[in-house]
Amino acid sequence: MAASEDLEAAYDGLFMAAEHGRADVLKALLEHGKDVLDLPQIRNAAGLTPLHVAVIFQKADAVRTLLAAGFPADAQVIGSANPKYAGLTAFALAANQAPARSILQVFLQFAIQEVAANNVESVASIIRAGADPITATDGSPLENSLLHWAACSNAVDVAVLLLDHVTDENQRAVLINRRNADGATALHDACYGNHAACVQLLVDRGADLSIVGTSGYFKDKTAVEVSSSNDIMQIIAKARLQPASALSSPSVDACLRHDIEQNFAEATSSNVVEPVLPSPPRSNTEKQTDTQFRGDHTSVLLEEKQALIEELKHTIDGLVTESHDRQLLREQEVVLEFIRKLREEKQVVERHLQDAEQHIVAQEEIMMELKTHIRRHNALVEDLKQEIRTLQHEKAMANAHLRNANTATVEDLVVTVTATTDDEPPHSNRSNSSTTSGRSITFRSMSATTELDVPLPSPKTPPTPSFWTSLLYYLWPFTDEEALPSMNSTDRVAIDQTIMTV
Repeated sequence: MAASEDLEAAYDGLFMAAEHGRADVLKALLEHGKDVLDLPQIRNAAGLTPLHVAVIFQKADAVRTLLAAGFPADAQVIGSANPKYAGLTAFALAANQAPARSILQVFLQFAIQEVAANNVESVASIIRAGADPITATDGSPLENSLLHWAACSNAVDVAVLLLDHVTDENQRAVLINRRNADGATALHDACYGNHAACVQLLVDRGADLSIVGTSGYFKDKTAVEVSSSNDIMQIIAKARLQPASALSSPSVDACLRHDIEQNFAEATSSNVVEPVLPSPPRSNTEKQTDTQFRGDHTSVLLEEKQALIEELKHTIDGLVTESHDRQLLREQEVVLEFIRKLREEKQVVERHLQDAEQHIVAQEEIMMELKTHIRRHNALVEDLKQEIRTLQHEKAMANAHLRNANTATVEDLVVTVTATTDDEPPHSNRSNSSTTSGRSITFRSMSATTELDVPLPSPKTPPTPSFWTSLLYYLWPFTDEEALPSMNSTDRVAIDQTIMTV
């Protein structure tokens, strides 16, 4: 019961993953249940397989995963209530969709992979699903058919399947002689790959040996001209001689023998009346000898014809071989010319490389010189920094010494002025005591002396302006005061009084 529920859950997971295009989930479920899942029997209530569901919802990755896992492409919808799905395969559903090219291309890509692997059953399943070997191609720009891929992959079994699927002779001729974008047929691809078995199959099935390519490597070349195998050249040479060799078949030999005997009899018997001459009677032995002579003569003619045919075969084989050798020689000459040009280009490139190496060496020498100059300059900068640090240290030491050498003494001078009455003059007292009545005012002044005994300059009294200077200021008030002698406010008052006195 539990196993059945697990299978139902796995089926539901497969359908959900196919509907939503989850290729990773599909791979995980199929890998986990590869030993218990019966892929052709997995269907939902509508009779659809997971492959049908993935095609309906246009999930290309899911379609690719399900095909690779082994879901049959030719499985039909069973018991569906929807008439547009009933009895259709997944390939047919993809063909009926509007944007059908992408999903159909997934089926065709899978078919090409199976053709290259010579997997007959998978290719047969795709064909039964609705793929047409005549029209199915790998798309632009190559336009190779399935038979092209079988020929270039030497998949003889798949090639037999494709050719046997087309029963009509005319349609089979269309399939076997279909050209790709380069104008090459499947026989071109088989000859180019030197696949003798595939070439033999295509020749036996009636491939046209005279078709030439239209572009690319196959341009203006027949199938035999692109092959380098002697076996293939012999196969094609025999195929070209097949009409001549058909004359040497037993039925044709019998007809030819009858015609020769009839012509010989007509030549021996004439309607012209000749004079009757006496002759001895002919016996039966002579008649048998005559008949034996005629038979021997016919056999000789047939042997000569067969010898001529064999000689013609050898001649054609030699011509084909010579033509192929000439073609190879021309190709070799082209290759040698190309190699010569490559060597010349190589020499040019080597010269450029040598020049570049010399330039790099010169640039490296210049860089080394620059590095040397930079190191020298860095050394000079370090020396200057060291000298600056030394000078700064010496300056600091000198300043410290100067501060230590300079000592200062401070004396506090206290002067007390006491006044008992308004008319009594004040007197000085240096003691700290003072009278109880009156006011006392204390003045503190500081005088500094140094050990250097440097005399201090005495204050100078500013000079009193002369009369004429005062007159100049009075008479020229609008002059530039910066050009006249400096004068403070007190001097200006004195000048005004002097002028007024005058």
